Order: sequence, then C-alpha cells, then structure tokens
Amino acid sequence: MVHAKRSPSRSGRTVGAALLVVLLAGTARADEVVPLDENTALMVGRHQLKLGVLAFEYGITQHVSVGMAAPAWLAGAFSPLFAPNLHLEVGLLDRAPVAVSALLGGYYVRLKDNGETGQLLAIPASLYGSVNVAPRLWLHGELNYNWVRAIGDVAVNTSQVDGTAATRNGQVGLAADYHLTRVVALTARGRYQVWSSPLVLKGTSTIDAFTDAELGAELRPDRHPWMAVAGVAFTWKHVGLMAGGGYGHYFVPGGNVAVRSAGFVPDGSLWVTF
Repeated sequence: MVHAKRSPSRSGRTVGAALLVVLLAGTARADEVVPLDENTALMVGRHQLKLGVLAFEYGITQHVSVGMAAPAWLAGAFSPLFAPNLHLEVGLLDRAPVAVSALLGGYYVRLKDNGETGQLLAIPASLYGSVNVAPRLWLHGELNYNWVRAIGDVAVNTSQVDGTAATRNGQVGLAADYHLTRVVALTARGRYQVWSSPLVLKGTSTIDAFTDAELGAELRPDRHPWMAVAGVAFTWKHVGLMAGGGYGHYFVPGGNVAVRSAGFVPDGSLWVTF
C-alpha cells in the first residue's frame, strides 16, 4: 500500500484558507449584517459607546447621540493647534427601510506660533438620509452647510494686523455599502462642494501713534472641490475596520474643509463599540 505524503506548505495553505472562509464568509442573513453608521443617518444605539480613530460617539437614547472628533482634541498635545469640538446627532425618522437624522457640530480652533495667534470657529450642520434598498445594500445621502469665521493677529513687515475672515459653503455627499457577507462590505462615497460664499477679509493696523489703517478684501472662489473614494469594510459585532482610497480634494473630517490641491485621497477608519 502506498501512502501519499501531504507537504507541510500545502497543508498550511489549506488551514489558512479554511480560517479565512470562517472569518469572512459566514453566510449572512439580512438581519445579521452590521450596517455602517459613520456619516450616515444610522445611529450608534442607546447607551452604546463607540471609540474610533476619527470620532468618539455615545448614544444617549436610541435616537440621540453626542460625540467629538478625537484627533482635533489630541492635536494640542503634539502641536500648536488646539481644537476642542462637540457634535449632536438626532434621529428624525427610523422606519425601515428609511432613516433620517440631523447633525449639528461646533469647532473652536486655536493656533499660536512664533508670536502670531489665530482663532477659528466652525459650525457644520448636516442632514443625512439612509435607505436599505436591498437586504445587503445601503445607500446614503448628505446635505451639508458650513459656517466658518477666523480671527487672527499677524505681523506684516513688523506691523501688527488684527483681522477677521468669514465664509460659508454648501456640500453634498453620497455613499453606498454593499455587504458581501456578514463581515465584509464594499464601500464607495463621494463629496462635492456645490457653492461657497466669497471669503471676506477685514483688518486693522496701527502704523504709528497717529495713524491707523483699515484693510479689506473679498475673494471669490473659482473652484468646486470634490472627491470620490472606494474601499472595503470589515464589521464585527464590536469592532470595525475600513480602508480605501480615491482621487480628488481631501475634506478634513468633521469640519469639512477641503484642501486646495487635488490628489490621492486616503479613506479609512477603525472603531470599537461597548
């Protein structure tokens, strides 16, 4: 009798593949899918605490949650930038397969560097809508409004200029997540700045004991920042991970401020819930 020997490498690959199937494939029923709630109308849930690299969120009730953008708070420990912030999200409608929520946030940014100081107040407001169009497919939409006002002291040619700047803009966002299995989902999202008000600059400067100067300018934006990204998400009951990328203008999470130049846009998140 001849006994065939199975190579260790082949056996290892077989075991690895089996573990991967168990981890990712688990055939999912619709009610087992864990939908994504970041930047959607889906709420974190009553008395649920979500700690993520982009935001912390706590569900006061099933339809009311509070949270903050954690990186902005922590930036003050490593840089001259300090940005305390807070947001409130309220569920307005939750009747399967449709959900609607509203979010209002506030960001106070303080920057002090080389004797120059600056302060910025940003108030973003968003209306989210989510639809479960198929057992494993969710579509999400967002209407967003941002109000920004900045105050600063800047030295220009050794003269101190005290100035303010203010602007407003409106953006729309679209997203989709399709759940291949109970754990794995494909994601896609895009964002487009529809309009922006002129950036109004005002400033005053004391040139000498007898002379004060007033400065004023109005800058009209000639561009509409946008982005489109795709990725993959892994969602277990208490842990989630999302990674992807795309092209366009990077929008700073929370404040929704777009960088000036277009290029590669990273997209990712990691969170745990309790």
